[in-house]
Amino acid sequence: MKQLYLLLFLCVSTAALAQEKIDTEAFIKEQEQIRTAEQARARRLSPDNTNGINGTFSVATDNFDIHHSTMEWYVNPAIRYISGKITFDYTIVSATNTITFDLIKSLIVDSVLYHGSKISFVQTDANGVDISFPTTLAKGLKDSVSIFYQGVPDNTGMGSYYNGVHNGTIPVSWTLSEPYGSRDWWPCKNNLLDKTDSIDIYLSCPQEFQGSSNGMIISNTVNGSTRTTHFKHRHPIATYLVAIAISDYEITNDSVIVNNKSYLIQNFTYKGIAANFLSFASYYRNGYRIFTNLFGPYPFADEKYGHTQWGWNGGMEHQTNSFINLPTPNLAAHELAHHWFGDYITCGSWQDTWLNEGFATYATLLFLEYGYPNSYGSTLNSTFRSATTDSSGAVFCSDTSNVARIFSGRITYNKGAYVLHMLRYVMGDSAFYKGIRYYLADPAVKNGFAKTPDLKRNLELAYGKDLGWFFNQWVYGEGYANYKGEWYQKPNNWIKLKLSQSTTHQSVQFYKMPVTVTLKNSTQAKSYVLDHVSSGQEFWLNPEFAVDTIIIDPQQKILAKIKQTIKISAPDLPANGLKIFPNPTSGPLQVAITNPDDAKLSVKVFSSTGQLVYTTSWETPGYDQVFTIPMQQFAHGTYFVEVKNSKSLKVTKKIVH
Repeated sequence: MKQLYLLLFLCVSTAALAQEKIDTEAFIKEQEQIRTAEQARARRLSPDNTNGINGTFSVATDNFDIHHSTMEWYVNPAIRYISGKITFDYTIVSATNTITFDLIKSLIVDSVLYHGSKISFVQTDANGVDISFPTTLAKGLKDSVSIFYQGVPDNTGMGSYYNGVHNGTIPVSWTLSEPYGSRDWWPCKNNLLDKTDSIDIYLSCPQEFQGSSNGMIISNTVNGSTRTTHFKHRHPIATYLVAIAISDYEITNDSVIVNNKSYLIQNFTYKGIAANFLSFASYYRNGYRIFTNLFGPYPFADEKYGHTQWGWNGGMEHQTNSFINLPTPNLAAHELAHHWFGDYITCGSWQDTWLNEGFATYATLLFLEYGYPNSYGSTLNSTFRSATTDSSGAVFCSDTSNVARIFSGRITYNKGAYVLHMLRYVMGDSAFYKGIRYYLADPAVKNGFAKTPDLKRNLELAYGKDLGWFFNQWVYGEGYANYKGEWYQKPNNWIKLKLSQSTTHQSVQFYKMPVTVTLKNSTQAKSYVLDHVSSGQEFWLNPEFAVDTIIIDPQQKILAKIKQTIKISAPDLPANGLKIFPNPTSGPLQVAITNPDDAKLSVKVFSSTGQLVYTTSWETPGYDQVFTIPMQQFAHGTYFVEVKNSKSLKVTKKIVH
């Protein structure tokens, strides 16, 4: 019933949305801009890589687990300066008298408060804050500590903390922490190991401005010249997804209806821009509906989804609150999709970044497929072309020392998306979407971190079959496939197709895949899915009409750049070429027939005394075949095998067993 509902929804959605037009060329161009911008923001921080990208610039200790953080900040967007108090509620994981947070050393910690008293701490050259407690804290102890700090965040331009203007004169500040910029503006655990279970943010600024952040607005009060907005978020959140922005924001509450229920979409736009921003609202509303019905409920539906306007052309999926310039189709879909893939479930290492970016890229294609089908094919083709411009690099990123490699548009985004496209083809829609839902509901990763084996495990659970071969080829292997098909057609319309494959990288010798081939002429077409398990494999197909063209993978289901077919001359073979072998034999006997002229063979085996000891018949619909006679079941001796059909064939051969 659920599958039927999904199909009905998608059909209705496609019909309803197909009338809307998307500028496909602009969509594809923006798609590449998103990837380029995300790569650039990561690269900006890379020269300071003292702890390694896979360590995410973190010296924070793992002897405590953060449950709740109360974040109190004062920011005047006209001044590059931040002051804050962060209170962490945590559980001690192993007995200790010290814990360490990450914080850039240019920000000054004024004091650390523990149980109402100041305690000692040290800011280190490794950009950490070592906190010493007056006694050893026992394993399992629930405790809290507050860090007071202030200073000028590092001037990383459009990096982790931006301070500037919009519209020429209006002050604006916003943060952008992915992948490891959080420590540049607040003390934290700057890694992919520990999500904070919940947060409260009290964001203060001069009263003429408005702050924006994660979660729901609980209060928005002005006291004298200061405005303080309290944001409450009650879902686990990765450190890099915490964000703030302050400017002359106007708050516009929008909504989306899904399954007859209304959900809040809250936008923070520069003053006077709300109407222009809302002119794009159909895209994020449609994306919300499509993704909800494909993947399951929006993970933070009890709070909000929303956007905050900034001056950067890219976007960032800050949890519940994507920072974007305008919700244009690609950007609206990409950042929204990240809330399932990146926010709710976050990649557990930068080696597995494709679980964030490959998914968001493919979800954007699904947004087009089910919502704007006229734009789907060309965008899929653009993704394909990008993924096949080079053969080097696996989707799983084994080398995390290179930021450009981690956030490679060709590999992580586009090939990652195509891996999912191929998985859907291999598994079928029902099992694929069921597997994605299993992944999102998996207690081991939901609201937490996942690695590639976690996705594989859940897809296999839905599929009921092993997918190790697929992941080894397409996720851990490099390159892509090329195909060559040589074929001829017999007068009885049977076609013999020899399908060969070459690979573009030595890490994969052969890509085992189901391969769709379409046989056609000017008026008819028929498609087959071939289980291609070896290069040079031969297939017999009967379309029942004369064929002039064979197309390999016509819908681009496989990452294969060259798909060549060549019609060759049919061999001039006599009818009913018959071989019976081996002779003598101690095991089964093989009967091979080429170019049969009848639909059935009759077979009889006689003993040397003329007694009939075995009889059977085989279907021979018109193509070469090999059959087996179980001679190993007979007593040793001499036998006569008679093979005939109702037309011209009758052969008797003496066999020694």
